[in-house]
Amino acid sequence: LGDGDYSVVATGSSVSAMLNSARAEFEVAVLVGGEELLARGGAVGAVRNARPGCPIVMVAHSHHPSLIRKALRMGVNGFVPQAKAESVLTLAIAAVIAGQLSVPTRIRERIAWSTLSIREKQVLHLVAEGLTNSEVAARLYLSESTVKSHLSSSFRKLGVSSRAEAAEVVRADLPLDGVHRQESAQVHEE
Repeated sequence: LGDGDYSVVATGSSVSAMLNSARAEFEVAVLVGGEELLARGGAVGAVRNARPGCPIVMVAHSHHPSLIRKALRMGVNGFVPQAKAESVLTLAIAAVIAGQLSVPTRIRERIAWSTLSIREKQVLHLVAEGLTNSEVAARLYLSESTVKSHLSSSFRKLGVSSRAEAAEVVRADLPLDGVHRQESAQVHEE
């Protein structure tokens, strides 16, 4: 695992085998696999049942967003793509032991994106297209102070501090057509 920061105290082909082979108490369970770890009766559920407070780090070959979201819903505290395990596994372990969630940056941004209201998403899309606050306000039939309020709230939720950073998240996560046009069609219905 790296520079002696952590040691392996148990291994096994199943959770019960791992728990039976444990030479000492362990602070975190690192599970390696894929979708099968999350299946009903899978390793994640078994660890949750056997050691409810034990943080879980999942190392998987796939790092598809839907797999990571499912892992988080199932109670996984850290997710590491297999290709990055050598460089980030010890960091993920340290984070989850400290009570933090550890997921790839791209997923963290998507999780934050899903917490935004429809109106906040609309404002961000228009900002990403280069519109000023007054232009956004005119397009969405809002006051300029309401646009500023939506931007402030969005920045906080996304963990960004500028229009440029917010626009980068929007461009990276969602195509500018599609969601914006679909949501803008709803503007007059609200």
